Amino acid sequence: MVFLSAKLEDGHWTKPYFDCGGGNIWMVTGKASVDIELTNIDINQCDLDTRHSYSDFDVFRGTHRCPSTTECKFLKGQGFKRGAYECFCTKGYYFPDMNAQVKAFSGLEMENSSDTAQYKCLPCKEGCSKCVDDSPCLYQFQFLFRFLLLLANLLTFIGIGVLFATTVYFRDESVMKAGSPIFLMLMCLGGLMICSTGFFAYPQPSEFLFITQHWVFHTGFCLMYGALVAKTWRIAIIFRSADKFKIVYLPDKELLKRFSPLIFILALCLLIWTTSEKRKTQTLKTSNHLKYEVCMRSYWLYAINCVEAFLLMIGVYMCYIGRKAPGHFNESKYMTWAVYNGILLGSFLLILIHLIGNSYGPDILYLFQCLQIQVFVTITLTLIFIPKLLSLYRKDDLKMINDSFNLAYGCKHMRTNSKDITQTKAVATQTHENVGAYSKDVNPSYNCKLTKLELTQGIQLVHKLWK
Repeated sequence: MVFLSAKLEDGHWTKPYFDCGGGNIWMVTGKASVDIELTNIDINQCDLDTRHSYSDFDVFRGTHRCPSTTECKFLKGQGFKRGAYECFCTKGYYFPDMNAQVKAFSGLEMENSSDTAQYKCLPCKEGCSKCVDDSPCLYQFQFLFRFLLLLANLLTFIGIGVLFATTVYFRDESVMKAGSPIFLMLMCLGGLMICSTGFFAYPQPSEFLFITQHWVFHTGFCLMYGALVAKTWRIAIIFRSADKFKIVYLPDKELLKRFSPLIFILALCLLIWTTSEKRKTQTLKTSNHLKYEVCMRSYWLYAINCVEAFLLMIGVYMCYIGRKAPGHFNESKYMTWAVYNGILLGSFLLILIHLIGNSYGPDILYLFQCLQIQVFVTITLTLIFIPKLLSLYRKDDLKMINDSFNLAYGCKHMRTNSKDITQTKAVATQTHENVGAYSKDVNPSYNCKLTKLELTQGIQLVHKLWK
């Protein structure tokens, strides 16, 4: 290491003198010149980095002429001259010249230019944190495609409203009583709620819409399929009890009491999900790297799906138990088809959504959601209500009265009296709850040989029509 020092011949010096009062010391005064080469010293005009402390070489900091859409980057080894920097585009902006090898503005050009307004980067498209051109980063909705789906969903919603009004208007008809009007209306209400989720999913997504959509959809699902499974369960219980000629009392009020815990469990899960999850949305990308927002799947939503799947499995088991029920016994055949439709086609659509839906963007997800509405709502309500509407149109009630009396009282030596009929009418209910009660009112002296299935069917039809 070499230390430089000034010598006597390097400057001009006075003779030694005594400094009185200043320090009371002997001293000498002189001057010397120092030459320093600045050619190899770099001038850094970029902004001072707050992570480093200020030094004597930072006197030129912050004198660059980069515009606000760029950031200054220092070029080392340029020597003692201005413009030793480049202006690179900041995040959210891109360089306008796509074909440039160095996508930055030269600092020397900036220093020599009188107008720096022409040197600016262009903003990226909405949703892009960084970009190299003006290509979009957010998925752009195909509004015509979505509008057609929304229109189909609206027509479905109106159709369900018509079914609800029809059920209320014809609630005293036997064909409606056979299916319990209160449960038919619950199914329509659930269908309306499921169908309304198509309206929430149409606009740009937000956390409020996601929360509302899940609350409405899952509540509607449990109302609709809970009512359907409850009706199927009552059929299975009544039919099994009818084989043993036992009295089963399951009115609508009693069935609603057993139906309510399902709604409570669902509401509790949805409430925990709403309060526990702080962030309800997440950003996904399509196969073309376009970003879009979707609802974040959490453990509580999967738990709700498991509850709904368990509900459908119970319905499948109830359908298996009551598979041999008579055809006119609470439309059991159509209810069985409706439950199978919900679990098979519904599960298939859910698998498609998780496997390929996210890769093709929100439009395909919206299509799958509308198909899900048609599977869970349209097909199910069609299976339940179309036979009833056809019966109302053909006025099958009178025919069913004749068939029921021919079946139950068609034996040659069958005898009855007004007291028997009165008792039969007294024990019958709107939903055929007292299947075995009629068997006790039948005169034991009847000389009629009927199969168990025929007797069960006749008893149920007579009870219904006398109500």
